[in-house]
Amino acid sequence: MKDRAYNSEDLIDYSRDGVHEHEGILIISGPNIRKNVRVQSASVYDITPTMLYLFGLPVGRDMDGRVLAEVVDPYLLRKFPLRFVATHEAATRNTRHVGSEQTVGGFSREELKSLGYAQ
Repeated sequence: MKDRAYNSEDLIDYSRDGVHEHEGILIISGPNIRKNVRVQSASVYDITPTMLYLFGLPVGRDMDGRVLAEVVDPYLLRKFPLRFVATHEAATRNTRHVGSEQTVGGFSREELKSLGYAQ
């Protein structure tokens, strides 16, 4: 068989470049998940809020998506209603002011400099 030279057009299918499917499959299982439930409208953005709820953590109000309550055992939802916080963003959680000096994660700017994390 003779060697053949290929062009990139021969190797790459550009007909689907940038095309994304609008439908997908969500499989969720566990002790507090309802069986045989069909989710009619869900987004990839719903995964994180749902996981936060199932781990007993509050959902950030600034998050895209929602808790997929329809897949959660109704008893669990009654016993542990949804809780919310303004945000889970790191800057809000890890930054605090002590006196006039700002600290990040409990470290002053000078401590971060000495550790090589700041200039």
